[in-house]
Amino acid sequence: MKIKIVVIVTMLFGINVHSQTQKDSLFRVWKNTSLADTVRANALSTLIFNEYQYKKPDSALQLIEKLDNFTIERQLATQQADVYILKGNVYTVYGDNIKAIESYQKALKLYENFNDPGGITTSLNNIGRVYKTLWNFDKALDYYNRSLQIAVAIKDKSAESRALVNIGNIYNDKFKVDEALSYYVKSLELNLELNDKVGESITLQNIGLNYTKRKEYDKALNYFTQSLAISEELDDYYSQSNILIAIAQLYYTQKKYPQLIKFAKKALETAQKVKSIQLQNRANYFLYTGYKALNDYNKALYHHEESIKLLDSLKLVETNKRIQEIEFEKERSTDSIINHENILKQHMVFDQEIEIKKRENKIVLVAFSGLLILMGFIAYYIFTRIKLKQRIVEREKEIEIQKKEKLLKEQELTTIDAMIEGQEKERKRLAMDLHDSLGATLSAAKLQFNHLANNKDQILKMEELFNKTSSLIDQAYAEVRSISHLKNSGVMAKEGLLPAIYSLAKNASAHGKLKIEVQDFGVTHNFDTTTEVTIFRIIQELVTNIIKHSQAAEANISLTQHKMMLTIIIEDKGVGFIPQLIDTKKGMGLSSIEKRIEHLNGSFEIDSTPGKGTTVIIELPLH
Repeated sequence: MKIKIVVIVTMLFGINVHSQTQKDSLFRVWKNTSLADTVRANALSTLIFNEYQYKKPDSALQLIEKLDNFTIERQLATQQADVYILKGNVYTVYGDNIKAIESYQKALKLYENFNDPGGITTSLNNIGRVYKTLWNFDKALDYYNRSLQIAVAIKDKSAESRALVNIGNIYNDKFKVDEALSYYVKSLELNLELNDKVGESITLQNIGLNYTKRKEYDKALNYFTQSLAISEELDDYYSQSNILIAIAQLYYTQKKYPQLIKFAKKALETAQKVKSIQLQNRANYFLYTGYKALNDYNKALYHHEESIKLLDSLKLVETNKRIQEIEFEKERSTDSIINHENILKQHMVFDQEIEIKKRENKIVLVAFSGLLILMGFIAYYIFTRIKLKQRIVEREKEIEIQKKEKLLKEQELTTIDAMIEGQEKERKRLAMDLHDSLGATLSAAKLQFNHLANNKDQILKMEELFNKTSSLIDQAYAEVRSISHLKNSGVMAKEGLLPAIYSLAKNASAHGKLKIEVQDFGVTHNFDTTTEVTIFRIIQELVTNIIKHSQAAEANISLTQHKMMLTIIIEDKGVGFIPQLIDTKKGMGLSSIEKRIEHLNGSFEIDSTPGKGTTVIIELPLH
């Protein structure tokens, strides 16, 4: 394989060569024994990379084995290095990081022997990527920087782009998001310049991860979506699974569990296609988390068990590797019997370890189930306690409203008693006036009539008697008009109605939870007692509504007289309501208020908005 092909192989995801025609063409080249061995080996290597290593890793390993044997038999050293790169890529898919590093290290050694800078940058990048997976950031960064220096020196923009994005990943994992983004931007510029769709997809995904760490979730989702579209176009299932898991993690961070489950399911499907245990494990973990948050415990438990099985498989891979190492040591030992016994003992230890892990997993499952049940009981207990507290608070509110209603009723009775007492005093004054003033005048008039009757024959005194009698009748008429005027005028507004309203506001504000202010402007009209009582009852009913329904802390009563019109405005800063939804026949006493206002030939208007309080405007004509 040429150096350019070797460089391409280092990419984490597949390249954009996926048509059936190209696949068949590469396979025919591999099978054509008349061609040069290097051409055949390069064709098979490209075929494995494009069509198998990330899509069908099992088939990829079988083809790599054939290519490995072919390069050894034909002594194709350069192509042998390419084989180690392919092996490392497939081991990465399986999550076998130890074998991946071993393969990449062998490739690096061969490329250094050939003095192949392109192959060296490829190997360094891949080794750094595996160390990053193992969370050894310092070692990974060292390999990436070495790769970047060589790429810049040989002006290999493709290798430079890969090194830049890998260095950005290190800073991103260290939460140095600004430094990371600067490397990603440089890498993306090179991807676009080279029209490198694979590199573009990788860089877009990493920019999405960067914005996720910044908690700029909309931007992150936008970059993930762009990256996913490219990987779907390339039929790169391994890349798709990585991106889908990143999106699931994005929704997990935002606690959007239905969306998390949707993308984790897709991630699991694609991870199963490439048989990546690590990706399947992560997808199952997110599904477990999502279903648990939505209280779907059956599905949560299922995915938890699947995750444990996958963890067991990962541990089994490590166990098999250790067994292989022991067997290798056995072959080198002179005492095979002793070594064989040691191997058997090691096998027993490993089997015991696996059995212990299984028992531990069962214990975890039982504990988890018990914890769910306990959490259910606790949640029920908390729920009942909250409900009880709510009922207590509601009862206390009802008692408070009843107290205020009682106080208002007492105030109403006191005011009415005062008005009735005033009426009684008015009657007594009227009776005294009739007795003392009008009675005396009429008595005097009667005496004049008697005197007139007794002196009707005395013509000289007749005119004088008529004049005196007429004067007394006029005086009696004037006194009747004066008494009638005083009777009809009732109590002056500033001496009856207004003090009663001020007293009502004072009593309603007595508990401190509601403060009512009263303002009057130019109220000088004289009302009769019936009108005063009617106006007072209208205002009192509206104040009662404020106390019972508004939940307000402040309210205001304003009375304004302008010419022959009295305007009453009552407003509160409470919860408000929608007037159209109130039944005036049943709710809030509005029916009785409306009838009283109509009786006074007035009009009223209600202006209320939920959350902004209520204003009632009443206009009464003065006669």
